[in-house]
Amino acid sequence: MDSYTQRAWAQVSLDAIASNMQNIRRMTRPEAAVMAVVKADAYGHGFLQVAKTLLENGADAFAVAMLDEAKQLRSRGIDVPVLILGNTNRDLCEDLIDYDVMPTVFSYDMAKALSNVAVKKNKDAKLHIKLDTGMSRIGFLCDERHAPETIREIKQIAALPNLEIDGIFTHLSCADEDEYAYTKMQFDRFMAVCNQLQHDGVQIGRRHVCNSAALVLYPEMQLDMVRPGVILYGLHPSPLTEGKIELQSAMSLKARVTLVKRIEEAIGISYGKEYMTAPPATIATIPIGYADGYSRLLAGKAEMLWHGKRLPVVGRICMDQCMIDATNADNIEVDDIVTVMGSDGGACISADELAHHMGTINYEIVCLIGKRIPRVYTSNGSVVRALNNLV
Repeated sequence: MDSYTQRAWAQVSLDAIASNMQNIRRMTRPEAAVMAVVKADAYGHGFLQVAKTLLENGADAFAVAMLDEAKQLRSRGIDVPVLILGNTNRDLCEDLIDYDVMPTVFSYDMAKALSNVAVKKNKDAKLHIKLDTGMSRIGFLCDERHAPETIREIKQIAALPNLEIDGIFTHLSCADEDEYAYTKMQFDRFMAVCNQLQHDGVQIGRRHVCNSAALVLYPEMQLDMVRPGVILYGLHPSPLTEGKIELQSAMSLKARVTLVKRIEEAIGISYGKEYMTAPPATIATIPIGYADGYSRLLAGKAEMLWHGKRLPVVGRICMDQCMIDATNADNIEVDDIVTVMGSDGGACISADELAHHMGTINYEIVCLIGKRIPRVYTSNGSVVRALNNLV
C-alpha cells in the first residue's frame, strides 16, 4: 500500500483531461485560440499536472482568478499567456509586469497605474478589457445608456503609453440555462461596443465571450478566443450540453475502510444519534469527512461504492470520518477501497449526483475536495505522479 493511498485520495486521469481538451479543440473554430481556465487549483484537480496536459493537447493560454495563481504557473515554468479574470489591486502592477501576467481592467485608474509602472520600468504591459453586458459583477457597463461613456474610457486607456490591449471580453451569465434571448442580448451589447471601437481605430486584440456552455451551445459566438472551464475536467455545465460534446470525468475520490463492526438494533450512529440501527447492521467507518470537502449535507443522502454495490452513508458526517451501512456488503474488510465519487464495478456516483444531494453544482463538488486529500495522477492505467500537499 502506497503512503498516499492509506487514507483517502483523489485520482485524476490525465488521459481524460487530454481527451476533453482535444474534443474542445475539435469543437472550436480553427482560428480561435483556447484559453483554458485553471483557477482554483484547476477546479481542485491540481494546477501543474493539468496545465502541462492541457498545453500538450491544444491549449494556447490560461486564465486564473488572482495574481498568486498566475505566479504559481510562472514559477513552474509555464510561459504561455496568463490572464487574471478577477480584480487585481493597482499596488500589484509591478508584479504583473515582472511576471508577464495580464490583468482584467475595468477602470481607467487601474490602466493608468499599470501604464505608469510600465513606463518607469521601460517595459510594455498587456491587459484585457472587461465589459459588463449583464452579469452585473465586474466590467464597464455596456447598456445603451452607459456604452458611449465606456467607449470613451476605453479609448483613453488605449492611448496610454506602454500599454497593449491584448483582448476584450465579457461573461455570459445564463449561457448554461435555457435563456437564449438574454445570452444573445449580452452578445449583441458586447459586439456593439467592440464594433464601435474597431470602427474608431482602437486595437482591442482578441474578443472572447464563450465559457464552457456557450462554447458548446453557441459556436457562432466563439469569436477570436474561447474560455473553457468545467468541461476541461469532464463535467457538464448544464444538462443542455449533454450529448453535444464527449467528455470524460477526470476525478474520482476513494478511501479505505478503517473499521467494520456489527452494531445491535437501536444503537445510535455518529453525533446526535440522528441515525439509529433498525434492525442490527454492519457499519463500516470511512476516513473522510467535511474537513476533506465531504459535506455534512450528504448525510443520509449519499452512497459509496464497494465492488459496484451502493452502500448508504448513515449518521452525521464528522470532520475526518463518516460511516456507511455495509450490511449488504458480504465480506467487506478493513483496508478495502470504497469509491466516494467515480465509477466502480459498473456503477457510478458522479459529481452531479453529489451536487444534487447538496443542492449545489458539480463545480463546487470538485473544488471542495481539500488539500489534505492527496492527488494521484494516472495515465495509460499507471500512476505517473502523486502529490501530497501536507508533506
